[in-house]
Amino acid sequence: MVPEIITSKIEEWITRVLDVPNSKFGGIAPCPHARKAWFDGNIEVKMWKDFGSFRYDKWEKEVTIYVMDPYISADFLSQMAKNYNKLYPDYLFLEEHPDLVEDVGGFVVNQGELILLIVQERKHLEEARDKLQRTTYYENWTPEMKERIIER
Repeated sequence: MVPEIITSKIEEWITRVLDVPNSKFGGIAPCPHARKAWFDGNIEVKMWKDFGSFRYDKWEKEVTIYVMDPYISADFLSQMAKNYNKLYPDYLFLEEHPDLVEDVGGFVVNQGELILLIVQERKHLEEARDKLQRTTYYENWTPEMKERIIER
């Protein structure tokens, strides 16, 4: 079971950072579908157990967020995401770590405290990205950010 304090921190991040329209993203929220997904119950939060118990079991929600061990390094988490992206090509694994600062034109998108592994269906996310690429949403993204977040 996920402690209430953790789900509260994730909800706060979604509602106060990810869902707020921002000029650095062309006037669009950094994650324009996050709030709706959260309040519609389409995001599941789970505590990470271990590698042995983690396997594809058809994720039921649009997004599954794994709360990771607080001692996992940014490099290790990034490698995990990279490996899982290869192992499960229909899904996209995104790492969220306090040491992997996602700065877009001076605006930090990170949750900042929790270490998370976020799983989403690739097709749905890529369709949303294609629509955003027709706007000024990515204008302030560095090439490094684009490579780490988009080009997987």
